[in-house]
Formats: sequence, structure tokens, C-alpha cells
Amino acid sequence: WYYSLGGVMGACFVTLSSFLIPKIGAYRSIILIIAGQMVGSVLMDYFLELNKDLMKSLIGCALIILGISVRKFQVKALKI
Repeated sequence: WYYSLGGVMGACFVTLSSFLIPKIGAYRSIILIIAGQMVGSVLMDYFLELNKDLMKSLIGCALIILGISVRKFQVKALKI
């Protein structure tokens, strides 16, 4: 039964994206999507016992998201 979850989750993803992008913008939507995928994959690795070191993986995810955010603010500051 869980094989059909991919289709259901994909449909939910497309539906939520169509509502989210006009409200918060494309950039923030993409950041949230990437962050959710990274954190979700780290948690799946942890709970499936593929990765024992959760803290290092979460710190890595946070640094990647922070780097993307800093880059966005730098570009915004240069345009002013």
C-alpha cells in the first residue's frame, strides 16, 4: 500500500506549491522545499539507522541553508 504514497505526496506537493508561491514568493518556496528535503532525508537516514551521527548532518543542513540565505541578502544589498 505504501507504494502509492509517492503519487499522493507528489500531488500534495504540487498543490501546496501552487498556493505557497504567490503568498511567500518563489525564492522562499524553493528554500523551504530544499530545506525540507534535506532535513527529511537526514531524519530518514537516522531512523533507518543508516547514519548514526544526526547532529553533524543537521549542522551541515543548517550551514547550507544559511549559506543560501546569506547569498540572497548579499544580492539584495548590492542592488540597493
